[in-house]
Amino acid sequence: MTIWQSNFIMQGIKEAFIKLNPFTLWRNIVMFVVEIGSIITTIVTIQYILSGQSYSLSLQVTIWLWATVLFANFAEALAEIQGKARAESLRSTRNQLTAIKLLAEGKTEKISAGL
Repeated sequence: MTIWQSNFIMQGIKEAFIKLNPFTLWRNIVMFVVEIGSIITTIVTIQYILSGQSYSLSLQVTIWLWATVLFANFAEALAEIQGKARAESLRSTRNQLTAIKLLAEGKTEKISAGL
């Protein structure tokens, strides 16, 4: 199982947009500041468009800022998904393992390693 499976990618994209919530981004102050900058440049770009001024530079900056925030959220979401998948895999493996316990008089007994 790899991280590049379509269900992981789609879940990561969904989580990236959910993480745009400022209360969620507050934990990562750098991305929070970039998101605030994205919002400000979006407002400025809309004002330029409505007033008929040249808006190509502000539009380009806005796109780059939003792409930065979304990519950072996507990468964080993929890391969380991968961590959860590995933890679940380890939990299921623990229940499947058996060990041989040495008893008195040289006897052995098979027991579950998950105990």
